[in-house]
Amino acid sequence: MRRAASRETTKQLIRRSLIRTNLEVQRGSSYRNIATLARARGCNLILDVGANEGQFAELVRFAGFDGQIHSYEPLSEAFAKLDRLSKPDPMWESHNYALGADAGGAQINVADNSYSSSLRPMTNDLIDAAPGARPIAVEEVRVGTVRDELARLDAAPERTLLKVDTQGFEREVLRGAGDSLGSIAVVHLEISFALLYDGQALFDEMHALLLGAGFELWSMMPSFYARDGQMLQADGTYVHPVTE
Repeated sequence: MRRAASRETTKQLIRRSLIRTNLEVQRGSSYRNIATLARARGCNLILDVGANEGQFAELVRFAGFDGQIHSYEPLSEAFAKLDRLSKPDPMWESHNYALGADAGGAQINVADNSYSSSLRPMTNDLIDAAPGARPIAVEEVRVGTVRDELARLDAAPERTLLKVDTQGFEREVLRGAGDSLGSIAVVHLEISFALLYDGQALFDEMHALLLGAGFELWSMMPSFYARDGQMLQADGTYVHPVTE
């Protein structure tokens, strides 16, 4: 576990360095693209769902996003690190619960590497591609919804960027937005092309769901490959078409 965490810390430092030096290399540039898109679409709020230790929020902040960020992470250990990271930033708040289709409670499968943890069981294909994703524990967690969070924060969906990285639970997070989903300005989420978690929705279903809510695919960045080179996951960004 320490070795996996060390690798993530190293990657975090590299990505931050890429942003600071304005290099358009691999994923370092994607955070700047998200910050630029958020500004272009008038977003003043990011709902960071599946925050883990705060990697996404920290790097988008470094990339220039200066609005409010609310990060949601149900794992107790990851949340403790997220909370410490977000504390010095008055515009960044962290919340120790998951978001899903309905409010309530659930059990989350804790992965050895933390960031592969999921409310869905891991498949053998995932563990084969990423041995650090093997489950090592189960935690009881609280679950809220995007719809309720938007209401609690008195937030305007049309000025909100919804980021979802919940390891196979993305469909449920979008369903939890209810009627407000179609009004959200930008949706940035992890999409799978292979079944890595039991019962998860794959690309075709997620793409159709977002198109049905009035979005179009804006960009896609591959993020995870199998040992044989097959693309297993990508980060997709969806926006509403600009009308003249």
